Amino acid sequence: MKDTLWDMLITMPPSYAPNAKAKVWPTVECPRGVPVKATQRDLRRFRALKSGLARLTATTPRPKTAESTQSESAAGFKLTAGAFPTSNEDSDESLDKIVEPLSWTALAYSGFMWWASAGEQARSDEQEEAARDAALLADLGFAPRTPSMSRPRSSGAGNNRDSIGSVASRHSVGPEDDEARTELGVIAYFHRLTSQILTVMADLVESSEDRYEDEDEDEQDADDVPLRSSNESDLRSVRVDSHAVESMGLDVWSTHDGDFVKELMAKYFERKPYIEGKGVEVCGIENAVDLAFNPTSDPSLKQQAYEYLGQFRGEPNAWQISTSLFSRNPRPSEVVRLFCLEAVNYSVHTQGLDPASLKWLKDILLEYVRNMYGQNQGEIDPPHLQNKMTQTLTYLFVILYNDGWQSFIDDFLVIASIPNNTAGVIFYLRLLGSLHDEIADMLLARNTNDAKRNTDLKDRLRANDVQKVARSWQDFLSQYSGRNDAVVSLTLMNIGKWISWMDISLIVNQQMLGLLLPVVGRTNDTGAEDLVRNSAIDTLNEIVGKKMKGPEKMELISFVKLRDIVAELIASAPLSKLQSTPQYDTDLAEIVAKLVNTTMADIVRALEDGQANEDTRTKAEQHLHAFLPFLLRFLSDEYDEVCSNVLPSLTDLLTLLRKVGNLPASYKEMLPPILNGLIMKMRYDETSNWGEEDEQTDEAEFQDLRKRLQVLQKTVAAVDQDLYIEALSNLVSQTFSTLDQQGGQMDWRDLDLALHEMYLFGELALPNQGLGTKSQPNSTAIERLTIMVTKMVESGISNFPHPAIVLQYMEICVRYWQVFDARQEYIPQVLENFVRLVHHDHVRIKTRSWYLFQRFVKFLRAQVGNVAETVIQSISDLLPIKAEVSENNGEDDYGSDESDHSADALFNSQLFLFEAIGCIASTGSTPADKQAYYARIVMSPLFSDMEAHLSKAKSGDSQAILQIHHIILALGTLAHGFSDWTPGSNSTQQRPPPDKLVSDEFARAAEAILVALRELNSSSDVRTACRASFSKLLGVLGSAVLPQLPQWIEGFLSQSSSKDEMAMFLRLLDQIVFGFKTEIYDVLNMLLTPLLQRIYGGLQEPVTGTDDEIQLGELRREYLSFLLVILNHELQAVFISETNQAYFESLITSILTLGRTLVAENIGPSRLAFSVLARMVVVWGGPDVAQISENPSPPSGSANPTIPGFDRFMIERFHPLCWEVFQDPNFKPHKDAQSKQVLNEIAGLEQAIYMKTGDLFIQNLHSQLFPHLGIDGSEFLRYMSTSTDRKAFSGYLQGLLKSRR
Repeated sequence: MKDTLWDMLITMPPSYAPNAKAKVWPTVECPRGVPVKATQRDLRRFRALKSGLARLTATTPRPKTAESTQSESAAGFKLTAGAFPTSNEDSDESLDKIVEPLSWTALAYSGFMWWASAGEQARSDEQEEAARDAALLADLGFAPRTPSMSRPRSSGAGNNRDSIGSVASRHSVGPEDDEARTELGVIAYFHRLTSQILTVMADLVESSEDRYEDEDEDEQDADDVPLRSSNESDLRSVRVDSHAVESMGLDVWSTHDGDFVKELMAKYFERKPYIEGKGVEVCGIENAVDLAFNPTSDPSLKQQAYEYLGQFRGEPNAWQISTSLFSRNPRPSEVVRLFCLEAVNYSVHTQGLDPASLKWLKDILLEYVRNMYGQNQGEIDPPHLQNKMTQTLTYLFVILYNDGWQSFIDDFLVIASIPNNTAGVIFYLRLLGSLHDEIADMLLARNTNDAKRNTDLKDRLRANDVQKVARSWQDFLSQYSGRNDAVVSLTLMNIGKWISWMDISLIVNQQMLGLLLPVVGRTNDTGAEDLVRNSAIDTLNEIVGKKMKGPEKMELISFVKLRDIVAELIASAPLSKLQSTPQYDTDLAEIVAKLVNTTMADIVRALEDGQANEDTRTKAEQHLHAFLPFLLRFLSDEYDEVCSNVLPSLTDLLTLLRKVGNLPASYKEMLPPILNGLIMKMRYDETSNWGEEDEQTDEAEFQDLRKRLQVLQKTVAAVDQDLYIEALSNLVSQTFSTLDQQGGQMDWRDLDLALHEMYLFGELALPNQGLGTKSQPNSTAIERLTIMVTKMVESGISNFPHPAIVLQYMEICVRYWQVFDARQEYIPQVLENFVRLVHHDHVRIKTRSWYLFQRFVKFLRAQVGNVAETVIQSISDLLPIKAEVSENNGEDDYGSDESDHSADALFNSQLFLFEAIGCIASTGSTPADKQAYYARIVMSPLFSDMEAHLSKAKSGDSQAILQIHHIILALGTLAHGFSDWTPGSNSTQQRPPPDKLVSDEFARAAEAILVALRELNSSSDVRTACRASFSKLLGVLGSAVLPQLPQWIEGFLSQSSSKDEMAMFLRLLDQIVFGFKTEIYDVLNMLLTPLLQRIYGGLQEPVTGTDDEIQLGELRREYLSFLLVILNHELQAVFISETNQAYFESLITSILTLGRTLVAENIGPSRLAFSVLARMVVVWGGPDVAQISENPSPPSGSANPTIPGFDRFMIERFHPLCWEVFQDPNFKPHKDAQSKQVLNEIAGLEQAIYMKTGDLFIQNLHSQLFPHLGIDGSEFLRYMSTSTDRKAFSGYLQGLLKSRR
């Protein structure tokens, strides 16, 4: 078949189609096999045509006879007989097969326009469309003739009209006349429709010719253009708006009709049409944007508008519509134009426009810029629109500069070069800035392709246009300096951006520097901010910071006379005369500090260069000594923001000095002023108000600066330790001397500085926090530190009125407790000060002092002496607990921030007082009866308080419950102060359990807590507090806790307990079993079955979320670990005792179940399950009857398990589990590390069974496993019996598993 023999293939329905049950429509194909569907507009046109033709025959007068009436009603017109179903098409589902569905865009637009115009726009569109359709059938009957719509200028149309009119003028005498009239009506309709399409196109082409008159004076008239093909990329563009598409009678929403217009206009008129959708109408996009961005719009309408605009932006023709709307005259609103540019940017980025489309877009936007910013400019765009416009042009530059718009820079430079065209210059400069940001900004991460593209663009710019750009900057500075600061500032900003990747000689020359440096040195004695001068200094900083080799950079610094420039800036009034006044120009100081930092960093880099020649090093050292005073000037600036700008280069300099080692004199003399500058910068400035709520941000920033300065001080100490020791010793000595003279009148900032330096000094004296430790600290530093601390205690500084000083005093006492360990005569005085300071009025000091007091007495417990009663009496007023319920009570952590003064934070700090009392009351010099007495007098009020609140708590009173929660924690914390011993620990740093007298007192505390746990078991907070206190009570109760253990288990493993709580308690039980393994058997034997029953209940609870899965996995691990602890400590008899043997089968079943469960969160527990089984084999399997060795001997003797029949039990129950796991598809030891660990445990279990059962196991393998695997088993047995470290056997099993999958 030759498909090109026809344009369209139309297949008409057979003659019997009207009688078919299912309606049959004609089919249209082009080319053959590709169906063509009618558009929604075609469907409406078909209905209008059918209705019009029916009216045409109905209005034709003819003699009425019975026959004619019958014929008319029965036959109708033959043209449609058998071709078109005669049912109601509005509800005809068969239409879906031949008509394009309504597009989302059309649906959204119609819906949006309905509520945007209250239905008026939809009615207007319908009326216009109906008028156009009616015009195509006009004057075909006896009705008066009316002019039709515009038709092509050809005689054919008129002749056809005459022929139709002649038929229409005849009286109809029969059906044949009706048929002829109908046929001629259809011919006329489509002739007029075709003429209408061509006429509208011709008018569009004519109207577009004005744009190209200067390009082609001999252009032929559109009507005379022959029908011929052309290269599409060379075609001139024609704008086809939605009104034109409607005038052609086509569907504005159909992409097929759009393609038809493009192809027809290209072939017939040699033009490239750009079809704009209907959304370009003011009532469409404009109304939607205005609604979406109007803060007073109805929220529901605003949401619909957002959705409409979001869908519109993704349409293929959105960029055309947006471009035309943006460039329309009169201009739309600013927000509409901004949206249009954003839509264009989105399309350029995501839709990959073809070259012709990009060229059209370029032409439209360039013409817009010429009109807006050229000679005849009116009101120019606001800055934000200019920025968005430059962004759009930048995207086009990236795509077209190498191919299609090589004149990009020239086109905009011409506009900027128009005399007195300030607006054009500003737009040009904004555009240059946008170009740099897109292709050269180093702060933006880019993929490899974009980076290569940007490199190519910069290379082409350097080759073609950078010299023109640099010349334009020079012209602008010359023309606008002193006249227009905005232009000068933008010019300088562009130089600062572009200098990093352009030839520096284009900027660093006498002409350009002659224009730049006067702006840098502009004088301003009023202290007012000079943004242009600041921009000029920023630009100079970028010039100096350009990446260059060391010799060239040293030459650059000399050439621009940078030292003189900086000196002049520092000596200027804003930085000198106005310093320490409100008019001090901090912005200028920051910018100059950045310039100094950049220069110093480059100088140090040149000195670090090992390949630099002597001349370069000499110049670098000269510059170093010249710029060091400037660096020190800004280091000592009172504003931290200014100081911070020079810290990077100072770090580089000190690092260099540290590398040099043996410093020459010229370098060594730099250190004292640097160290003094660092020390003085540690001081609070005069405006600081320590501890105030509104100063918290400033305080945090200052402490961060102190940390940075501390690092630099350490570097100085590393370079010259003696200098550091002497400087800090002199500072502290002089400060305490001043304190002796001035007392409380001394400036607290000076005293705080000395104490802060003392706090840091210990890092040199006590690097491992101990006097004379193995790290061999500096003996001089130790001596000086001891002098400093003792002088501090003797000075009476603890009575200083400012809270910051008091806090520093306590921090130092705790940090350097080793000094008091060596000088014990000062301990009573410091202890007395602490007892006084814990009552401080300032809440921050008070709560922090409670913690520091506890740390101090804990470190020096052995040296404190018997002062417990005095201390308890002194701080007894701080011990009463007052719980306050807060909204987020359950969310607070135990460790609170210093700025947190909530009730919960206060109680968490109060706990440190209870622990401190425990530490003081249990010193070695305090008799046991006294220790018990001190514990009793502290706990008795707590018992009474708990009893008073218990009844309220049981009734659900939240404050009472919280009060008991706090009391329980206080009792446990007090116990921890008496002894921090943990069961099973042999650490010398932990004190053993106290005397029985003390233990008996805390046994009462345990009883009280158990009562609260039993009565308030439904409260998770109470259970948590009890569990925390129970772990601390172990240290003072020792084995006395064992009789109470069943009660603790009953309380902690109640029905209210979560899986997480059970897991944590099992961890505690592990510790108890380990610590009391020789004493716990009877208790464990009694409680094991109920304990395991509760655990099994938790393991079987349904999982409802991720948290539950995590908690279940943790409970599984802790359960199996608990079993292992029992087995490892030779307590396995409890599993088979008379009390628990009935539960043995359930125990084994649970272990086997966990072993075979290989879901992701249970891989770890599965490994533990095999470990438990292997341990059971070892403890109950009896003596070994086989060996694992490199040269094993055959098994000897029969199995003799401790439990009769356990040998076969192992083979029948434990061994099959291994191979059940092997068959699990989730078991992938070759891919998953955790599965590999499980495989290693399986190998160990198999070997353990073999060692205990010998030949019995081998017989089982030969009779069952090996035949199932299809192997002879020799390799299996060899690896099993020779792999002493399991690895070889495990590797063999892994290979076997892999070969079977």
